[in-house]
Amino acid sequence: MENTLTNEKNMNKNTEEEKIMGNTEIDSRSKSVWNLYRVILDGLKLPPAPASINLKIEENPEDIQAVSDEDFEKVMKALRSSMGKRSITVLTLRFGLNYGVPKSVEETAKILGWPSFHVRGAEANLKYMRNVRSLSKLPSLFGFISPAELNSDNIDPDITDTQYLNIGPIPYNAMKKAGINTISDVINYPKEDWTKIEYLSSKYANEILEAMHRFGYTDFCMN
Repeated sequence: MENTLTNEKNMNKNTEEEKIMGNTEIDSRSKSVWNLYRVILDGLKLPPAPASINLKIEENPEDIQAVSDEDFEKVMKALRSSMGKRSITVLTLRFGLNYGVPKSVEETAKILGWPSFHVRGAEANLKYMRNVRSLSKLPSLFGFISPAELNSDNIDPDITDTQYLNIGPIPYNAMKKAGINTISDVINYPKEDWTKIEYLSSKYANEILEAMHRFGYTDFCMN
């Protein structure tokens, strides 16, 4: 009888430990996804992608919401559709996405048997997630505004890069060469100079015009 009670007590103890460990794993993964999101989307309105990834420690981890298995798979699917296997392997280790502790560049390189610069090169592909089309694949976690939800009411035109107009590479690059980098630059660009921009045919000018109207600048015109 005593052995039976002891066994039941141990089983209950193990069950409680498993619950605690389960919660720890969920919190760890949620924090990892949070840090990943912040690297990708922090400063969403800023033009340049980060030159290197700086993993920050969350100051208020209790404020991080749990990431469900379904949402986590959506995040991983978005990553897999936007970058290669090498980068995914590096990001998994660097951010601890496999319920692990985030690893440094050196630790990741040692685990994979790679030179450190190969790790940095693979993780640098994360900047391509800042492409609007790639960002749109991410599920909306932690209250981040998705690119589809950006508009004239929730952006700062002085620092919002023209890439968030979600236009093609030709008009985007044409504007860049003309020194048009932000939404504010588009608004304030002299109307008489739009036709002088190299490679910006009427077709691509209309693409910009339509994008600005979608963004909420319905009064914007180019002539």
